[in-house]
Amino acid sequence: METPFEIPPLTPGRRRHFTVAQKRALLAEASAPGASISAVARKYGIAPNMMFQWRRAMDDAGDEGLKSLTLESSPFARGRFR
Repeated sequence: METPFEIPPLTPGRRRHFTVAQKRALLAEASAPGASISAVARKYGIAPNMMFQWRRAMDDAGDEGLKSLTLESSPFARGRFR
């Protein structure tokens, strides 16, 4: 399954940001028969744990859960783990 959008390339020192539509498309590709989250993550250069986090958020709260996963909501952004 091909994604209907462009995945930004990896650049050193930069984080990529994905829209809710991009996250849903990547999760849909990973849920196709014979596919896995790890394989899709490798294909697009995304950390598998990030996609597992998106899946948990979507399972818990749908699109609103995916929207709430922002850098500002991360404990790392608040300095708790620095």
